[in-house]
Amino acid sequence: MRLSIYRPHLSTAMTNSDICELNAMVTHRLASMWDHKEQLCCRRLILTGQGPVSDGLPPRCTIMALLGFRELERVGGGSGFESQLIFERFIRDTGWIGFAGDLGLLMWLAAEFAPEQLKGLFLRLECATALDRYPDAKQARTTEMSWFLAGVSHAALASPQMIPELTDIAADAYHLLEENQGESGLFGHASRRKSLSGFFKGRIGNFADQIYPIYALSKFATAFNVNEPLAAALKCARALHDTDGESSQWSWLYDSRTGKEVSRYPAYPVHQHGTAPLGFIALEEASGQNFQQPIYKGFKSISGNGTHGEYIRDIRLPLTWQGIGPAHRLTNLLREAQSLLRGLKTASEVMEGNIIFDHRPCELGLLLYAFAGYLRKQATSAV
Repeated sequence: MRLSIYRPHLSTAMTNSDICELNAMVTHRLASMWDHKEQLCCRRLILTGQGPVSDGLPPRCTIMALLGFRELERVGGGSGFESQLIFERFIRDTGWIGFAGDLGLLMWLAAEFAPEQLKGLFLRLECATALDRYPDAKQARTTEMSWFLAGVSHAALASPQMIPELTDIAADAYHLLEENQGESGLFGHASRRKSLSGFFKGRIGNFADQIYPIYALSKFATAFNVNEPLAAALKCARALHDTDGESSQWSWLYDSRTGKEVSRYPAYPVHQHGTAPLGFIALEEASGQNFQQPIYKGFKSISGNGTHGEYIRDIRLPLTWQGIGPAHRLTNLLREAQSLLRGLKTASEVMEGNIIFDHRPCELGLLLYAFAGYLRKQATSAV
């Protein structure tokens, strides 16, 4: 029997009741990916002949799930989890931190759950020298630097008395990101000057390398009351919109120099309805400009209205699988190389894809965080 699936209203925006229904569905799905013994979220569910099997327990996924639970609880929703207790247990052991991006995510989480602990955490984890110590900072990897900047910005918003000691490290992270933004407004994956791999890969950025900077720069501009980062975020957002146009899904790879799409696949749900709303909602709040169309755009690709629609849903399980990958990887690589020279011109050039049969909780945690937070802020502004 086919399970009913949620289809949001896709014209311009969803109603509050739509968002509440969506939040309830997401919470239910996150529960299926939670390891109750370890109190951690799995990295992914993989579809096997025996059904879904969980794989890995990375802290990043737990952080994103906890962020979603926290916002849901703030609007009066029930997550079914004792999120405060989970957070307190989670933060005791920080030995898993191996990157500046990890540190940023943890600061972001602490800002949501325990602002009073931020100063001690900042000192204990030596955040002031993080950009000199961790490999992702030395390579200026865009997504990780965005996580770090977002974490520092959330710390400043939650604990304004820390702003003097956070300002320099936030500015340093911002300048690392700034160097990765191409002429088009889009971001490359890493600094082209700091590593051999960056020299070859720095020009191309994936969707995460665009949307996380939009989020981080929006929060940085708000937390530190500066306009320049907001201009960079708006430039990236406009370039993304111009590149994908009326397509029903966000693409995967972009050329930061020319502003052209390089590859449409793989198309990940975490970007379609997780990180995309997260970034554009933050930018809308920071800039006062309307981003309703890009906020809800990615839902078309998983609601039956997009290129693949329900094909990325399994009819036996209440899950959305990870996305659509290229049908032929070698052909896709050749096409990516061609796209660097000329860009995709028409929809007819897009290959048919294969379903990627794994499912990851990050999309659900971030979706919950974005839309539950959206409800809370709407309610606050209406008072």
